[in-house]
Amino acid sequence: NWLTAVPAVACLNDDFLGPLFFSSHWRDKAAEAAALTSTGKSRTLVSMIFGVFIAYLSIPVVKNLTSKKQLMNASFGPLRLVNTYGAFGQVDEERNEFIISAACSVDGPWKEFEFKVKPGKVTRRPRFLSPFHFRLDWQMWIASSMGCVDRSPWLYALLLR
Repeated sequence: NWLTAVPAVACLNDDFLGPLFFSSHWRDKAAEAAALTSTGKSRTLVSMIFGVFIAYLSIPVVKNLTSKKQLMNASFGPLRLVNTYGAFGQVDEERNEFIISAACSVDGPWKEFEFKVKPGKVTRRPRFLSPFHFRLDWQMWIASSMGCVDRSPWLYALLLR
């Protein structure tokens, strides 16, 4: 996946990338510039204080994450600097889903439409998604988790097509 690999190159150390892209002359110049711009003690101290402060503020978040009754999408503390994120508050043991099928007549035969990545047959292995997002499959799954078709009116328009 090039969208992930290319930006990750920027995270590699200059000592690793230097021989690949620069001659020894430019590496020496970069080393001289780095020596002139060393990090001062005050900046290191401020960074350490900030790190300790965020770690202290994160204590309630970690307690929440390890508790039986987690709060999802909650902020902690008056400044709301640290928080939790959860797309779904719970995962059920039972999976209900909408199945779309069609036939030329009411008497059948009915054909079930199989979506590429929507959960379906439990014997089918999970699909590889990246870098694509199958929006219709995702929306079908979200609609089924809402409990009834009336909460997803777009589904009626899909069925009429």
